[in-house]
Amino acid sequence: MVEIADNFVMGCSPVFREGSANYRSLKLAAFDAPLIEDVPLVKQKEFFSVGMYPKEAVHEFLITPDCELPINYKLDISHFFVGQFLDVRGISIDRGFQGVMRRWGYKGQGFGRTKTHRRPGSISTKGLARVLKGKKTPRTYGQSAVRRKISKNTVCRLRTTVSFSS
Repeated sequence: MVEIADNFVMGCSPVFREGSANYRSLKLAAFDAPLIEDVPLVKQKEFFSVGMYPKEAVHEFLITPDCELPINYKLDISHFFVGQFLDVRGISIDRGFQGVMRRWGYKGQGFGRTKTHRRPGSISTKGLARVLKGKKTPRTYGQSAVRRKISKNTVCRLRTTVSFSS
């Protein structure tokens, strides 16, 4: 289940890049800014010039000319249809600094070891004197560390209500 915030069109402009002459750029904004004082004046003017309250997230997407939408158009869940394929991107929940047992699922102390209950074990060899690339070590887990993209999701059902209970 995915919650889709209301997105608003800020504008549409032609793209001047080699190989993309038939494309345009659609600029979308979402999530009202909590404090207008935190938004730079340049961005405030850009939002107010199109008659919109400042938003937190602004992104541009390439579109074909036939997909152009008017300014201030509300792009919500009704824009999608059942059976459509979507690419979903998101940020995982931030869990802070975690050890190898929680972050990587290590089982703990093995047979024949002492005082290494929650430790990762050896991280390199004696002569190498460096940590190998890709070694599973304790670090920050979640949010900034993990960004996910899941491709080719099929829309099974659409709900326009806010309630997410079955």
